[in-house]
Amino acid sequence: MFYFNGTTWVQQSKLTASDGAAGNIFGTSVFVSDKYAIVGSPGKTGNKGGAYIFELSGTTWSQKSALTASDGAADDYFGISVSASGTTAIVGADRKNYSSVVDAGGAYIYVFNGTTWNEQKLVSPSPATNDFFGGSVAASGDYILIGAEGKSSSKGEAYTDTAGTITNYTPTISPIPDQYTN
Repeated sequence: MFYFNGTTWVQQSKLTASDGAAGNIFGTSVFVSDKYAIVGSPGKTGNKGGAYIFELSGTTWSQKSALTASDGAADDYFGISVSASGTTAIVGADRKNYSSVVDAGGAYIYVFNGTTWNEQKLVSPSPATNDFFGGSVAASGDYILIGAEGKSSSKGEAYTDTAGTITNYTPTISPIPDQYTN
């Protein structure tokens, strides 16, 4: 972890997972805001994946939680993307299979209630093979944004929603057709 001391960037600490192991690819995705950090580890447990929440107290960063998907399976890559806003964290699992749809992807919303992280899983409204939904995620205030770079033959789509209507999200951001063709 680095911080700006007013003149230069200084390393404050090195974050590690309490259960870290070779092949976990801890640090694939990172997010920091104020006194919290999230680090994705999509290679953990046979690529089932994990995400770790750290908190800053004084000048010391400590691991506070380790998140895993309640329905996690090998090769989901949970932790490939991470973000947060306030007491809400979002973790992508872009290789998650949905029913018989391979690599449709998923995103997991976690809301901290002061004691535990409550999970809600999101999937694309129309999951298809190789959508990779959850390959990128972002959160700000009451808004979330989830990328699906493989959607529509790799044209991609991004899905938005607000905190109160998470089950009603739709692809509201799409590229202009043929935007990048010559």
